[in-house]
Amino acid sequence: MKAVIIDGYVDEPAILGVPPYVSPYIRYAAGALYYHGIDVDYYTIDQVREGQMWQSFNHYEYLIIIAGLTVPGHYLGGTPISLTEINKLFSLNKEPLRVLGVLL
Repeated sequence: MKAVIIDGYVDEPAILGVPPYVSPYIRYAAGALYYHGIDVDYYTIDQVREGQMWQSFNHYEYLIIIAGLTVPGHYLGGTPISLTEINKLFSLNKEPLRVLGVLL
């Protein structure tokens, strides 16, 4: 079994979730999947945008997006995922179980 985690970025300075840092929530999800014998691939939303990978995840059993609320302003390391992008990913990838983790 395979899962893909898409890091939509968690904008919370205490957890360093904006690139080049990987938030602990991503690591927790990957660890839980590995524990259950599921292979995990990891992409940031920026990689999905740059590679036009919007419908590239149908061969996975799980599509997991982890994101957080955004704050107004300019981001230096990456731009958090938008609701439109979440809808696009989920609508173009119908085969995997789709999971959205949003941290408030």
